[in-house]
Amino acid sequence: MPERIVDSAFPPELDAYIDLSEKLGEGGFAEVHLAEHRPTGMKVAIKIMSKANLKSMGDLHRAYREIDAMKRLGSHQHVCQLYQVVENDENIYLVLEHISGGELFDYIVSREKLSEKESRSFFRQIVSAVAYIHSKGLAHRDLKPENMLLDGNNSIKIIDFGLASDPDTSLMMPLATCCGSPAYAAPELISGKNYFGAEADIWSLGVVLYGLLNGFLPFDIEEDEPTYLLYDKIKLGEFEVPDWLSQGSLKMLTRLLTVNPEARVTTKDLLAHPWLSEGYGNPVEYKSPLSKEKLEPRIVEELADYYHSENDGSMSQLVKEFQYDSLTAHYFLLYKLRQKTPRPKVTFKTPVRPKTTSKIQKENQPPKRNCYSVSIDDIDVTPTREYRSKSCSNDQDLDDMPYIDPSEKEYISPLRDTREKASSHVDNLNKLISLTPARPKPNFHNKRIGGMAAGLVTPKFAKRIGKRVANLMTPRKNQGGEEPRKVKALYKCSTTSTKPAMEVRQEVETALMKLRATDRLTSYEVSQYLFKCKGRDERGGKLIFQLEICSVPGLQTIVGIRHTRLRGDAWSYKKTCDIILGMVKI
Repeated sequence: MPERIVDSAFPPELDAYIDLSEKLGEGGFAEVHLAEHRPTGMKVAIKIMSKANLKSMGDLHRAYREIDAMKRLGSHQHVCQLYQVVENDENIYLVLEHISGGELFDYIVSREKLSEKESRSFFRQIVSAVAYIHSKGLAHRDLKPENMLLDGNNSIKIIDFGLASDPDTSLMMPLATCCGSPAYAAPELISGKNYFGAEADIWSLGVVLYGLLNGFLPFDIEEDEPTYLLYDKIKLGEFEVPDWLSQGSLKMLTRLLTVNPEARVTTKDLLAHPWLSEGYGNPVEYKSPLSKEKLEPRIVEELADYYHSENDGSMSQLVKEFQYDSLTAHYFLLYKLRQKTPRPKVTFKTPVRPKTTSKIQKENQPPKRNCYSVSIDDIDVTPTREYRSKSCSNDQDLDDMPYIDPSEKEYISPLRDTREKASSHVDNLNKLISLTPARPKPNFHNKRIGGMAAGLVTPKFAKRIGKRVANLMTPRKNQGGEEPRKVKALYKCSTTSTKPAMEVRQEVETALMKLRATDRLTSYEVSQYLFKCKGRDERGGKLIFQLEICSVPGLQTIVGIRHTRLRGDAWSYKKTCDIILGMVKI
């Protein structure tokens, strides 16, 4: 059991069942703690949001909107689960699913780009979550790898519903609010037109898939280029095609990244798209296995025993209210515990929880045979277009569009820090280029996609792709001093080496010292094998990330460099890591 933190301000509704542990992170208006739910022994994340700080930033209504959205979503295997909400005069307390694997974006950075097979596996999970969100009458409106976490089984969990469309607004009605991250925004949104949330989400999925397959964005600009050039590229819908992309992947991307939203693939059709079914034999399953209408009788019985209720029927009625109180949390956590391992009854102390994978978690692993079929006829999220001709009432220049970039805000995400607003600072690109070693450049198809004429691959594009991360695996005895921290899996690290950990540490520090000569890195702090780095992203905002030299259990002769983004633009973070790792001579 984790060490308990005594906090006189901690609400009694939580104190009765929750043991707070270490702080996982904090931002401008919130902090997140690891905790344990005592009745089940399950780990949870407690997010504590200051109402005063939320009000001062004008974000209190967005926090409530996200809570409402997560309540409506309930439970889904690929959506971060909300268990309980407690509110007093000072704070809002959220009991959330603890997701331990970090951002999908960090996984992409550590692998540079993913194989088609692995990209398909992740994308099936993402599509499952998005189809479920749409089936509940919501649109996420900020889909990107930073808002997708990985649990201990490498299963996707979508987070951050602060920009979700109003739960009281049907997907059939057009929206006018321009929000989200510009690089993932659909053409109709940045053009200032009314748009449908589901269609905008589908475009964002195309950008996400492109990033999985290639390790960079389809629509990007250089650091010194104005934002309107990014919007121009998005509205044209042109993107480069590396030669490693298969024809199947290319066809999938063109269906997602179709400029005309009426011709874009629908959520329903996406579930059964041949590219997503390849190797699986089945459409993507989007439904949740947990039903609020049909409770699990054995869990209700266990709750009745625990709370000394003589009537299972009365307990069932209480659970069905789903008030997101301690009883709701208890039911959800017992259900999750049963998904981990079937057993006759839980003991309400510290249950044994072997690490097994449930049927739902296995849904995106290629099956040995076609063992089930999925009906998708009952999902209907394709909007009508009777309002298509309307324009936004606040029609204005692209540079003045009121984007609400969640990379600068945080609402519900359990393990993320709050990001700060960017300024107009521009990095010194020439200095960075001079510090970056030359890399071999891959070949690309000599064409563009998006209905435009064929063209040449740009030098900027080739240079962007040419950055690669070394991966040396020859065993050698580690002759370093103190041992670095162990990570559970090799995929947590990008660059690996058989050099002693202390020697790798010195190489990393040498690279950071060189990078400090540029505006991209302003400072770093080192504690044994952990470097906390601060710099500037491509918008001039703060960029904070960590580099850590780690060892892998069972592979004591190998150390790796693990990196984690704490704040700032994700793709700027990736480029900075590429530069640093390119200078590390290991």
